[in-house]
Amino acid sequence: MRKDWGDDDEEVSDVFGTTVHRRVGPPGCGKTTYLARQVVHASSKYGRTGVVVASLTRAAAAEVAGRKTQLPRRNIGTLHAHAFHALGRPGLCETSEGLKEWNAFAPSSTYKIDGKYAVDPENAAPEQAVFDTQGAELLNQASVLRQRMIPVEGWPPRVKRFHAKWEAWKVHANRRDFTDLIEDAIEKVDELPGNPDVILLDEAQDMSKLEMTWAVQIGMKAKQFVIVGDPDQNLYQWRGSDPEAFYQAEAATESVLSQSYRVPAAVHERAVAWVETIPGRRSIDYNPRFNDPSDPLSGTAMGSCTEAGHYWKDPTSLVRQIEKDLAVTGQDVMVLASCGYMLVPLIRELRDRGIPFHNPYRTNNGAWNPMRAGRRLLAFKRPDGKVWGDENRMWTWEDLKAWMEVMQARGNIVHGGKAVVESRQIKDKFGDDGSKEEVDLFKALHLFEEEHWDAVMGMDIDWWERCLKHADRQRQDYPLRIARMHGAAVLRQRPRLVLGTIHSVKGGEARRVYVFPDLSATAHYHGYKKVGQSHDAVVRQFYVAMTRASEDLILCKASGAEAVRW
Repeated sequence: MRKDWGDDDEEVSDVFGTTVHRRVGPPGCGKTTYLARQVVHASSKYGRTGVVVASLTRAAAAEVAGRKTQLPRRNIGTLHAHAFHALGRPGLCETSEGLKEWNAFAPSSTYKIDGKYAVDPENAAPEQAVFDTQGAELLNQASVLRQRMIPVEGWPPRVKRFHAKWEAWKVHANRRDFTDLIEDAIEKVDELPGNPDVILLDEAQDMSKLEMTWAVQIGMKAKQFVIVGDPDQNLYQWRGSDPEAFYQAEAATESVLSQSYRVPAAVHERAVAWVETIPGRRSIDYNPRFNDPSDPLSGTAMGSCTEAGHYWKDPTSLVRQIEKDLAVTGQDVMVLASCGYMLVPLIRELRDRGIPFHNPYRTNNGAWNPMRAGRRLLAFKRPDGKVWGDENRMWTWEDLKAWMEVMQARGNIVHGGKAVVESRQIKDKFGDDGSKEEVDLFKALHLFEEEHWDAVMGMDIDWWERCLKHADRQRQDYPLRIARMHGAAVLRQRPRLVLGTIHSVKGGEARRVYVFPDLSATAHYHGYKKVGQSHDAVVRQFYVAMTRASEDLILCKASGAEAVRW
């Protein structure tokens, strides 16, 4: 068995230039652990400043780097962020300010681009594109063609026309766009600042031909260049990524992290059979997990893969089954769909039943993380031992602000009461006071009209709900429903139900995973019906969905004709 390069110094050499190592990491095979180990080894050999980690997202790069290595912040980031800093942080087009300038310059309304298209090279997190305007769609099409390094002469006429206007504006505005960061870096940046000895490239399967060209260019200037990914888990062909770019560099050593620590045999068999339908796919050595993932003698874990009559348009039966699943101690559940709108009926049903759910991989999506609003109710119940246990205590000024600022002041809070709480917060910001100091009950009560003192002392959630501002009632409805049905203490617990799009949970897992087979009726489904890249992209997407399951995979039924066929 080939050892990791970091486990055997004699396997590699610094004498004859760069040594390139390629590692394929199938689902659940410890890719992040492998990379983190290499970072530790490289740091001990070359020093912390001599190691750079690049990935598709800063979060992924930071996870690889870990806390133990303490790499400098500038050495960890997205490939675009490394280019951004190496180029001297040029002004970008796809920022709120830049897009405002473009919209004022755009020759017609069809070319305008919504501010949601803004990007951040420091923390680029690609998502399945939903374009609100034609301008955004045209910009994305132009970017994809550039990422694939297709000459402008071969572009569709409408994209060519848009691109010509966009290029003229960039010169006028003295700005560079997101794709320019890589194109400019290829032309101007042969090696990263500080001349790192080791460059580790994570999620390489999601790099485009353009991105991989620059990654290889800077990687070949280092002593060690480590490329890690899994072409079968490519999810971003819609933004120009190319699974074959993973093999762009000639590697001195190449191996597969072949042992899964997640996927059981039944799920593994179904998932591998599914992804093997891609024509010309490179076969790899990939094995299901053991009953005890760390002990081969424990035998292969079997798990299960079944089909069930659950539909996204009518999730009633699925919700009933989820309730049974969650009744099992330690059972966690994940529900996945190809598009966010397919989760809307399920979310509505879960909210109505007061079933806690979240998506820890996309915390900025409020619809998938409605329990965050429960922090105000938890602040209100802070003195309640049934909710907080040994952590219960009297309110602090910070607590009071959290649950009072959403209340209607008139008739509930004494005149100036909110200002008193806010002033203590302001003092704390300047270090003059402590908003985390517990407030005397007498002082707290005198912030409210006397008729409400009993409700305040009793932490009456019915009273608190009646006092809410109209604009905040809907936001607090779900946490209040959970508190009434399951007790407010549940709001402190991490939900055992995760839901989201397949793209959103890359790297995640759950014991039981439900997958809807439906596709959007537009290009998603039409692409799947064709032979070629679009079809293969859909196959890979659902391969990722299947391999999130560590025990049971449940393939749901299609709500219409536009769906993959299990």
